Amino acid sequence: MSSAAHPQRDATRRPLVAGARSPALRVVELACRAPSVRNSQPWAWRVDGTTIELHADWDLLTSSTDPTGRQLLISCGAALHHAQVAARGLGWRPVVSRWVDGAPDLSRRHERLARLDLFPSEATPESAADLTALLQRRTDRRRFTSWPVPEEHLRALCASARSRGSLALPIHDPVDRVRVGHLLSRARRLSRTDPPNPGSPVSWAGPVPTEDLSDGLVLLCSRADDPAAWTTVGESLGALWLSAVRRGLAAVPLSGVVEVAETREGLRGSVLGDLALPQLLVRVGWQTIAAKGVPRSERRALADVLLPRDVPGTASQDPASGPSSHPTGHKVP
Repeated sequence: MSSAAHPQRDATRRPLVAGARSPALRVVELACRAPSVRNSQPWAWRVDGTTIELHADWDLLTSSTDPTGRQLLISCGAALHHAQVAARGLGWRPVVSRWVDGAPDLSRRHERLARLDLFPSEATPESAADLTALLQRRTDRRRFTSWPVPEEHLRALCASARSRGSLALPIHDPVDRVRVGHLLSRARRLSRTDPPNPGSPVSWAGPVPTEDLSDGLVLLCSRADDPAAWTTVGESLGALWLSAVRRGLAAVPLSGVVEVAETREGLRGSVLGDLALPQLLVRVGWQTIAAKGVPRSERRALADVLLPRDVPGTASQDPASGPSSHPTGHKVP
């Protein structure tokens, strides 16, 4: 990125952050709170000054249920979203370059997905509220209360998801909800219990989620079915989830129904009318007061997700080339 395109970084203007970590490391630490399929946390990061690179860690791919890496990249997209939220909440402006190395290659152990350059800025009340939501976010798979989720809340969540580039549809129609319920049940029957990848550093704890007629349902979709679209869906998931937290709602991704080819095709045909590709179903609802304070899922240690700075063949993008456009066509701010 040229100096003409962005203000000069000034160390005297950098905000203080909690602890002794550098601003970039603090951003990474917060980004690692993102949700991920089976809590696999399939990401790695490289930090150099105020530049952060996000890499996909293919060693943590669960090939039996995610042979294409779709769910892995959705998880990485959620981490990318959380990194941007963390940076803004800490008083930095992230400039994001996506897919700087071209199409993904599973033969590369750590695939670089994005680069974030941090520039001094100031936190706003909105960015501070988003950071608070990030810190409060949990995955609670217990049954929700019977209180219905107002349609205006679901519309707001979908708007948050769409702002990141994906399609997001609330499922209101009773017939569609019955169809979704049948497809969820069918997916569970077709799927045998899949333990976490032996290479996964943490376990996936918690019961299989159960749905109720009062639960809100949001379907995240895309026009394309490729790595760029999957990563974008992950960013949309992150935005939807934090929007839910800010409204006092809980969210639970239901990946099983899109991991089974038959039921994913059923969603596409019977619910979406073949107009879009289903990528992730999200259940939304209210938790009881007693459910507050659920502990956060176990996280990988920061040292375990950091890559060395200088690795042949993974040099950072030429700063003069500037940020790339978003894979969905949106320009990076």
